[in-house]
Amino acid sequence: MGRVFAGEGDMMDEVEVFEKKKTALEMLEEAKRGKMLKEVDHSKIEYMPFRKNLYIVPRALSKLSEAEVQEKREDLHIKVRGRGCPAPVDTWEQCGLSDRILQIINKNDLKEPFPIQKQAIPAIMCGRDAIGVAKTGSGK
Repeated sequence: MGRVFAGEGDMMDEVEVFEKKKTALEMLEEAKRGKMLKEVDHSKIEYMPFRKNLYIVPRALSKLSEAEVQEKREDLHIKVRGRGCPAPVDTWEQCGLSDRILQIINKNDLKEPFPIQKQAIPAIMCGRDAIGVAKTGSGK
């Protein structure tokens, strides 16, 4: 058996060198173990309360009757399921977005929201779950 020099005066037998070499699978398993997240008990953590509903209904939309809201959705070819979904908006300003986002929208010359955006943005800003189904290029 021969000897292998590992570094500054260290000597290792060939058997020791072979044992130190690991297979790719062994190294992957070892890496996975290092990346495992520790389980967190959220009942022991006191989180700050936050407001989930960020949407304030614009006056123009608050005055609409349920029949008018339904007619508006039919004109836009929008189908909504669930209760208490907000009315679709007409302009970006009615969406409840921040001034910074509105500036970016204006900078990109987007005149008005697409139909799916008119309904989805208010629903999302209300903290509701939303699933949008629309054709490609429709503004999803």
